[in-house]
Amino acid sequence: MLLKNHLIEVFKKASLENNFLLKENVVLKWVHRFGIDSLNDLLIHSSLQKENQCEEENQEQISLIDEVHEENQEQISLIDEVLMKIMKKQRWNQMAWKLLEAMKYLAKIKILIK
Repeated sequence: MLLKNHLIEVFKKASLENNFLLKENVVLKWVHRFGIDSLNDLLIHSSLQKENQCEEENQEQISLIDEVHEENQEQISLIDEVLMKIMKKQRWNQMAWKLLEAMKYLAKIKILIK
C-alpha cells in the first residue's frame, strides 16, 4: 500500500473515532513527507471518503426502508383480504338471520290461517 493511501486510511479511521492525537500525527507525517502544499489532498480525499461512506449508509437505509415498506404493503393486502372475508361472512349471517325471521313470520301466518 502506498504511503499516501495508508495515511489517508489512518486519517479517516482517526476521524471516525474522534482521535485528535492520531489525526495530528498523520497530518505531521503528511506535511513532513509531501509538503504543506499537498495537505489539501489529504483533507479533501478524507472528506470525499466520508461523503461516500455517508451516501452508502443512506442508500442502505433507503433500501431497508423500501423493504419494510414492501413488507407493510404485503401485510396490508393480507389484512384487506381477511377483512373482506369477514365482511362476506357477516353479510351471509345477516341474510341467513333475515331468512330465518321471514320463515318464522311465514310459520306464524300459517298458524293464523289454520
